[in-house]
Amino acid sequence: MKHKFFITILTVVTLIITSCSKDKTPYIPDTSSNNVSATISIGNNAPFQFSITGAAAQIYPVFAYPTTYQIDAKDANNNRLGIVIENVTQTGTYPFTSNNGIGNGLSFQKDEGSISQVIYWTSDPAITNKGSVTITVLKDHHIEGLFTASCKNDHNTGEAAQVSNGSFKGNF
Repeated sequence: MKHKFFITILTVVTLIITSCSKDKTPYIPDTSSNNVSATISIGNNAPFQFSITGAAAQIYPVFAYPTTYQIDAKDANNNRLGIVIENVTQTGTYPFTSNNGIGNGLSFQKDEGSISQVIYWTSDPAITNKGSVTITVLKDHHIEGLFTASCKNDHNTGEAAQVSNGSFKGNF
């Protein structure tokens, strides 16, 4: 009887030790289906489609602030769209509130890295309706949503960019 008890205890201890092993494979998200898209209108120019799919559509919670999400996508034409949303704990609508770069906001960089680069931001305090993000799905490692925004350029020329029909979906 003591022999069976000893074997049972030894089996339980072995099970505990092996289940706590550090050799577990880390979680690696499948980002192949991540996507970010939007229709962008700058000034009086014809609208164009911004769209990126795959790992280049980075969507993730900020490490130090796990309820803050960042969306960062750069398309093949050197245009970059970025969104930061703070205090996301559930699905719902989160308005862009950024003033001078603090708070929820969207930025769009046209021709990033070139001499003609222009950045459009929602952070200009003069913009009265900056837009919003609506989180439609929020799970442990997945987020989806829709967005619209009104932005002004960083050269203070008054030129505006309208972002409409925006959507994102991503694993992180």
